[in-house]
Amino acid sequence: MIGKACISVTKYYDRRSQRMGLKERPILVIGSSDSTDFVALPISRVTRSQYLDPDYDYPLEIADFPTMKLTAKSYIRTHKQFIANDAEITRVICDFKYDYPAAYTSVLRLAEQFQKNLFERAF
Repeated sequence: MIGKACISVTKYYDRRSQRMGLKERPILVIGSSDSTDFVALPISRVTRSQYLDPDYDYPLEIADFPTMKLTAKSYIRTHKQFIANDAEITRVICDFKYDYPAAYTSVLRLAEQFQKNLFERAF
């Protein structure tokens, strides 16, 4: 599963109904924490540029990542790591690590840099 771009069911807050809901979203699996939990990065369209992180959002242009089947320019949000249980992962989109090895390496380096900076600031 590591290196795969997948679809995962995730919780979100619905402001209109003022309650939690579920939606499917693309993720990139970058590690495993145990046999059923995976470390993942969300893949998102970011429609307002002020919400982009210039250091940690990795851009995905539609034309450059055809097996991702993107419908809009998107970003791998390397500073928003989370744990996805295998039951939440509904399907694999592509083998990102195999299809785009240079991009995969760049994403891992950004995630590593974020973690390093996070812990440096914690001490």
